Amino acid sequence: MDIIGVCAALNYLNPKKVYCNEPMLGKGFVQTEHGKLSVPTPAVIELIRQKNIKVLSSFQSIEGELSTPTGIALLSNLVDYFEPPTKYSINSYGVGIGNLKFPFPNMVRVYKITSFEDPPFDDNSQISPKCEEISIQEAWIDDQTPEDISNFVEKLRIEGAYDVSYQAINMKKNRIGFSIQAILPIEKKEYFRRLWFDYSNTIGVRERNQSRWILLRRRGECSTTFGKIKVKQTLKPDGSINMKPENDEVLRLKLKHKISTYEIRKIIKESSKKFKAFENWK
Repeated sequence: MDIIGVCAALNYLNPKKVYCNEPMLGKGFVQTEHGKLSVPTPAVIELIRQKNIKVLSSFQSIEGELSTPTGIALLSNLVDYFEPPTKYSINSYGVGIGNLKFPFPNMVRVYKITSFEDPPFDDNSQISPKCEEISIQEAWIDDQTPEDISNFVEKLRIEGAYDVSYQAINMKKNRIGFSIQAILPIEKKEYFRRLWFDYSNTIGVRERNQSRWILLRRRGECSTTFGKIKVKQTLKPDGSINMKPENDEVLRLKLKHKISTYEIRKIIKESSKKFKAFENWK
């Protein structure tokens, strides 16, 4: 009930990012189905170790279980940053009251906020890649022309597919067909399901949900010898930032200056100065 309730609430609120203070563990013992266990319990310790979560030690003298396995499991999977932004406004809030008696108010408080800056990152900390659920849809089609297939693939991309791949394959009755696979946002899988039947000749679509790990990224522009160009930054797990010029910009500069792609990328890398973000890390 706890897990479903929290996940249903997050699904309803649909936040872009989730922030949380660093958890407190407490001390003492707790009675479980496996007998009396010391606080923090083994499950809490293992979850914190696996996710490399920092904890607050200022409340370690408090008797009682301040962090449960369920609570830490929810935080480790739902929280993006264990540090709030320094500038934000509060749109609404909610408060939940616990049953255990402590020398302080036993409650959890949730703010719905608007952040006015990028989330803070500590370059010395390990920043885990982000895990998200995606939908994979695919079909084999042997009764449409290459022109029709090309138009359909472009339709999938225009409508918001993360990526689409297709290739010629040998099918039944020695016919040449096409294998098409689309990687899609999970929330749009029903919409794309209809596109297959509206814009292609397939009579069936295979579909599955998968998880993928992605590095945080953001788009922006950078000042270079060529002027301001569009680039993309990715945040590595060790906190380092990798910057790459958009391929359209490289091709534009190549045609304009009549030099190789290698030289274009080299000059951009050596002359890159101020970066201006167009969006937050996502």
